[in-house]
Amino acid sequence: MTDKNQKGLAARREAVRLLYRLLRENRTLEDVFQHEITHGGLAKTDSRDRALVRNLVTTATRRRGQISDALNRFLKKPLPKGAGPTAEILQIGATQMLFLETPPHAAIDLAVQCAAADRNARPFKGLVNAVLRRLSEQAETILAQQDAATLNTPPWLLKRWSSTYGKDTAHAIAAMH
Repeated sequence: MTDKNQKGLAARREAVRLLYRLLRENRTLEDVFQHEITHGGLAKTDSRDRALVRNLVTTATRRRGQISDALNRFLKKPLPKGAGPTAEILQIGATQMLFLETPPHAAIDLAVQCAAADRNARPFKGLVNAVLRRLSEQAETILAQQDAATLNTPPWLLKRWSSTYGKDTAHAIAAMH
C-alpha cells in the first residue's frame, strides 16, 4: 500500500468515526467537528484531509435518505447490533460513489479496508464489498429512480410543510433544500 492510499484510508476512517458519533450519539455536525478539531483525531490532520472528512460527512448527512434507500436495495436484513461502524462504512463508500465522483474501485477498496481495520466491522468486510460492488453497477439507475427531495427531507418536516403549503409547494421547498 502506498503512503497516498494509507493517507486516503486515514481520512475515510476518520469520516466513518465522525459519522458514527454524529448518528449514534445524537450530536450536531458542528459540535462533532469542533470537538474533533480541538481535541480529537482531526487536531493533527492537515487541512486537505480535514476538508475531505468534512465533505464526506456533510454529504453523507445531507444525502442520507438517498444513500439509505440505495443501500437498502442490497441489504436483505438489517445489520446486527454488534456490527460496529459497518453501516457508516457503507454510507461513506456510497457517498463517494454516488455524489463525490470517486471511482468505484477506489471507494470500494477503501471501504473494505476500513471494515478490515475495525474489529466489529471486520466480519462484514465481504458484505461491504458485495453491497458496494452491486451499488456501483446500478448507481445511475438508482439515482434516476429516486425522489431526492422526499428521501432527503425528514418525514416530519415534509408533513409539516405539506399541511402548511400544500403537497406540491412542500415538494418544491424540499427540492430547493
